[in-house]
Amino acid sequence: MLCLLLLHLGSACGAVSDSLLVADSLSAPSVRVRSVDAMVQIDSLWTDTIWSWSGPCENNSRLFRFEFGDSLYRSVSVPCPVAVGHAIQMAAASLYAEPGSDHAPPQREGDIRLSLNELLKIHSQSIQEGCYPPLPQSEFQLLFDELNAAIFESDKCALLSTRGQQSCLTSHQVKEALLLIPSEDKRLQTMQDAFAKPGFWSREDLESLFQLRYIFEQALESFETF
Repeated sequence: MLCLLLLHLGSACGAVSDSLLVADSLSAPSVRVRSVDAMVQIDSLWTDTIWSWSGPCENNSRLFRFEFGDSLYRSVSVPCPVAVGHAIQMAAASLYAEPGSDHAPPQREGDIRLSLNELLKIHSQSIQEGCYPPLPQSEFQLLFDELNAAIFESDKCALLSTRGQQSCLTSHQVKEALLLIPSEDKRLQTMQDAFAKPGFWSREDLESLFQLRYIFEQALESFETF
Protein backbone atom coordinates (compact mmCIF):
# COMPACT_ATOMS: atom_id res chain seq x y z
CA MET A 1 0.00 0.00 0.00
CA LEU A 2 1.44 3.34 -1.06
CA CYS A 3 0.72 6.57 0.74
CA LEU A 4 -0.03 9.74 -1.20
CA LEU A 5 1.55 12.83 0.30
CA LEU A 6 -0.62 15.73 1.39
CA LEU A 7 1.09 19.08 1.45
CA HIS A 8 -0.54 20.99 4.29
CA LEU A 9 -0.18 24.73 3.88
CA GLY A 10 -0.98 27.37 6.48
CA SER A 11 -0.36 27.86 10.16
CA ALA A 12 -3.21 25.62 11.31
CA CYS A 13 -1.91 22.57 9.49
CA GLY A 14 0.18 21.14 12.32
CA ALA A 15 -2.87 20.63 14.52
CA VAL A 16 -4.97 19.02 11.79
CA SER A 17 -5.22 15.28 11.22
CA ASP A 18 -5.87 14.37 7.59
CA SER A 19 -5.47 11.03 5.87
CA LEU A 20 -5.01 10.26 2.21
CA LEU A 21 -4.33 6.71 1.06
CA VAL A 22 -4.03 5.05 -2.32
CA ALA A 23 -3.82 1.50 -3.63
CA ASP A 24 -0.97 0.18 -5.79
CA SER A 25 -1.22 0.51 -9.53
CA LEU A 26 1.71 1.27 -11.83
CA SER A 27 -0.58 1.92 -14.79
CA ALA A 28 -2.63 4.80 -13.29
CA PRO A 29 -1.95 8.33 -14.59
CA SER A 30 -0.59 11.07 -12.35
CA VAL A 31 -3.38 13.41 -11.19
CA ARG A 32 -2.88 16.61 -9.22
CA VAL A 33 -5.37 16.91 -6.34
CA ARG A 34 -6.10 20.38 -4.97
CA SER A 35 -8.47 21.72 -2.33
CA VAL A 36 -8.58 25.01 -0.46
CA ASP A 37 -10.40 26.12 2.66
CA ALA A 38 -9.54 27.91 5.90
CA MET A 39 -8.88 24.66 7.77
CA VAL A 40 -6.17 23.20 5.55
CA GLN A 41 -5.02 23.46 1.94
CA ILE A 42 -4.22 20.34 -0.08
CA ASP A 43 -1.93 20.06 -3.08
CA SER A 44 -0.83 16.52 -3.86
CA LEU A 45 -0.20 13.95 -6.58
CA TRP A 46 -2.41 10.88 -6.98
CA THR A 47 -0.63 8.17 -8.97
CA ASP A 48 -2.72 5.09 -8.15
CA THR A 49 -6.21 3.69 -8.63
CA ILE A 50 -7.88 4.31 -5.26
CA TRP A 51 -7.90 7.67 -3.49
CA SER A 52 -9.36 8.29 -0.06
CA TRP A 53 -9.42 11.30 2.22
CA SER A 54 -10.76 12.18 5.63
CA GLY A 55 -10.32 15.43 7.48
CA PRO A 56 -11.79 18.72 8.69
CA CYS A 57 -13.96 21.06 6.63
CA GLU A 58 -14.70 24.76 6.89
CA ASN A 59 -18.23 24.42 5.49
CA ASN A 60 -20.90 21.77 4.88
CA SER A 61 -19.03 20.54 1.80
CA ARG A 62 -15.47 20.56 0.50
CA LEU A 63 -14.54 20.85 -3.17
CA PHE A 64 -11.69 18.78 -4.59
CA ARG A 65 -10.18 19.50 -8.01
CA PHE A 66 -8.44 16.69 -9.91
CA GLU A 67 -6.16 18.05 -12.64
CA PHE A 68 -5.03 15.91 -15.58
CA GLY A 69 -1.90 17.62 -16.84
CA ASP A 70 -2.46 21.22 -17.90
CA SER A 71 -5.57 20.62 -20.01
CA LEU A 72 -8.49 19.06 -18.09
CA TYR A 73 -9.82 18.79 -14.56
CA ARG A 74 -12.72 17.14 -12.76
CA SER A 75 -14.38 18.36 -9.57
CA VAL A 76 -15.83 16.39 -6.66
CA SER A 77 -17.81 17.93 -3.80
CA VAL A 78 -17.48 16.00 -0.53
CA PRO A 79 -20.27 16.37 2.08
CA CYS A 80 -19.04 17.52 5.50
CA PRO A 81 -21.57 16.85 8.28
CA VAL A 82 -21.07 18.06 11.83
CA ALA A 83 -18.72 15.71 13.68
CA VAL A 84 -20.72 13.28 15.84
CA GLY A 85 -18.94 14.10 19.08
CA HIS A 86 -19.27 17.84 18.51
CA ALA A 87 -22.97 17.50 17.69
CA ILE A 88 -23.55 15.82 21.05
CA GLN A 89 -21.63 18.58 22.83
CA MET A 90 -23.64 21.26 21.01
CA ALA A 91 -26.92 19.60 21.98
CA ALA A 92 -25.87 19.44 25.63
CA ALA A 93 -24.62 23.03 25.65
CA SER A 94 -27.86 24.32 24.15
CA LEU A 95 -29.76 23.11 27.21
CA TYR A 96 -27.92 25.61 29.41
CA ALA A 97 -27.23 28.41 26.93
CA GLU A 98 -28.80 31.80 27.54
CA PRO A 99 -31.08 33.16 24.81
CA GLY A 100 -29.17 35.13 22.21
CA SER A 101 -25.77 33.80 23.27
CA ASP A 102 -23.24 33.14 20.53
CA HIS A 103 -22.04 29.66 19.70
CA ALA A 104 -18.78 28.59 18.11
CA PRO A 105 -19.17 27.25 14.56
CA PRO A 106 -19.66 23.48 14.46
CA GLN A 107 -16.73 21.20 13.75
CA ARG A 108 -17.28 19.47 10.42
CA GLU A 109 -15.56 16.42 8.97
CA GLY A 110 -15.67 14.80 5.57
CA ASP A 111 -14.46 11.57 4.05
CA ILE A 112 -14.45 9.99 0.62
CA ARG A 113 -13.10 6.95 -1.19
CA LEU A 114 -12.85 7.28 -4.95
CA SER A 115 -11.57 4.98 -7.68
CA LEU A 116 -9.93 6.23 -10.84
CA ASN A 117 -12.74 4.68 -12.92
CA GLU A 118 -15.35 6.59 -10.87
CA LEU A 119 -13.41 9.83 -11.33
CA LEU A 120 -13.17 9.36 -15.10
CA LYS A 121 -16.98 9.12 -15.33
CA ILE A 122 -17.30 12.70 -14.02
CA HIS A 123 -17.66 15.44 -16.63
CA SER A 124 -14.27 17.02 -17.36
CA GLN A 125 -13.66 20.72 -17.82
CA SER A 126 -10.94 22.76 -19.48
CA ILE A 127 -8.36 24.21 -17.11
CA GLN A 128 -7.99 27.22 -19.39
CA GLU A 129 -11.74 27.94 -19.20
CA GLY A 130 -12.03 27.32 -15.46
CA CYS A 131 -10.80 29.34 -12.48
CA TYR A 132 -8.88 28.47 -9.33
CA PRO A 133 -8.72 28.85 -6.37
CA PRO A 134 -12.36 29.42 -5.35
CA LEU A 135 -13.36 32.52 -3.42
CA PRO A 136 -12.64 31.98 0.32
CA GLN A 137 -15.78 31.47 2.39
CA SER A 138 -15.02 34.53 4.51
CA GLU A 139 -15.00 36.73 1.38
CA PHE A 140 -18.09 35.04 0.03
CA GLN A 141 -19.90 35.83 3.29
CA LEU A 142 -19.19 39.52 2.69
CA LEU A 143 -20.66 39.22 -0.79
CA PHE A 144 -23.66 37.30 0.58
CA ASP A 145 -24.31 40.03 3.16
CA GLU A 146 -24.05 42.72 0.49
CA LEU A 147 -26.51 40.86 -1.74
CA ASN A 148 -28.87 40.34 1.16
CA ALA A 149 -28.79 44.07 1.97
CA ALA A 150 -29.60 45.10 -1.61
CA ILE A 151 -33.26 46.11 -1.88
CA PHE A 152 -33.96 45.73 -5.59
CA GLU A 153 -33.69 42.45 -7.47
CA SER A 154 -31.96 44.21 -10.35
CA ASP A 155 -29.19 45.33 -7.98
CA LYS A 156 -28.79 41.80 -6.63
CA CYS A 157 -28.53 40.38 -10.15
CA ALA A 158 -26.05 43.01 -11.30
CA LEU A 159 -23.86 42.60 -8.22
CA LEU A 160 -23.77 38.82 -8.47
CA SER A 161 -23.02 38.89 -12.21
CA THR A 162 -20.18 41.37 -11.68
CA ARG A 163 -18.60 39.36 -8.88
CA GLY A 164 -18.98 36.22 -10.95
CA GLN A 165 -16.73 37.80 -13.58
CA GLN A 166 -14.22 39.08 -11.03
CA SER A 167 -14.01 36.13 -8.63
CA CYS A 168 -13.91 32.35 -8.81
CA LEU A 169 -17.25 31.32 -7.29
CA THR A 170 -18.17 27.67 -6.81
CA SER A 171 -21.57 26.38 -7.91
CA HIS A 172 -22.50 25.97 -4.23
CA GLN A 173 -21.67 29.62 -3.53
CA VAL A 174 -23.55 30.83 -6.61
CA LYS A 175 -26.57 28.73 -5.65
CA GLU A 176 -26.64 30.27 -2.16
CA ALA A 177 -26.43 33.74 -3.68
CA LEU A 178 -29.11 33.04 -6.30
CA LEU A 179 -31.59 32.02 -3.62
CA LEU A 180 -31.49 35.63 -2.42
CA ILE A 181 -33.15 36.62 -5.72
CA PRO A 182 -36.89 35.96 -5.22
CA SER A 183 -37.90 36.04 -8.90
CA GLU A 184 -37.11 32.73 -10.58
CA ASP A 185 -37.04 34.23 -14.07
CA LYS A 186 -34.43 36.82 -12.99
CA ARG A 187 -32.57 34.04 -11.21
CA LEU A 188 -32.43 32.04 -14.44
CA GLN A 189 -31.41 35.07 -16.48
CA THR A 190 -28.50 35.75 -14.11
CA MET A 191 -27.35 32.15 -14.46
CA GLN A 192 -27.53 32.33 -18.25
CA ASP A 193 -25.67 35.65 -18.35
CA ALA A 194 -22.86 34.96 -15.88
CA PHE A 195 -22.76 31.29 -14.87
CA ALA A 196 -23.38 29.22 -18.00
CA LYS A 197 -20.09 27.33 -17.83
CA PRO A 198 -20.08 23.70 -19.08
CA GLY A 199 -20.59 21.23 -16.25
CA PHE A 200 -21.23 23.98 -13.68
CA TRP A 201 -24.83 22.98 -12.89
CA SER A 202 -26.33 19.59 -12.08
CA ARG A 203 -29.99 18.61 -12.38
CA GLU A 204 -30.16 18.56 -8.58
CA ASP A 205 -28.98 22.17 -8.49
CA LEU A 206 -31.70 23.20 -10.93
CA GLU A 207 -34.37 21.35 -8.97
CA SER A 208 -33.41 23.23 -5.80
CA LEU A 209 -33.36 26.61 -7.57
CA PHE A 210 -36.62 26.44 -9.55
CA GLN A 211 -40.06 25.49 -8.29
CA LEU A 212 -42.00 26.84 -11.28
CA ARG A 213 -42.24 24.06 -13.84
CA TYR A 214 -41.90 26.14 -16.99
CA ILE A 215 -38.80 27.94 -15.70
CA PHE A 216 -37.29 24.65 -14.53
CA GLU A 217 -37.76 23.26 -18.05
CA GLN A 218 -36.07 26.36 -19.50
CA ALA A 219 -33.16 25.79 -17.13
CA LEU A 220 -32.89 22.15 -18.22
CA GLU A 221 -32.68 23.24 -21.84
CA SER A 222 -29.98 25.76 -20.97
CA PHE A 223 -27.77 23.71 -18.67
CA GLU A 224 -28.51 19.98 -18.47
CA THR A 225 -26.70 19.12 -21.71
CA PHE A 226 -23.48 20.81 -20.61
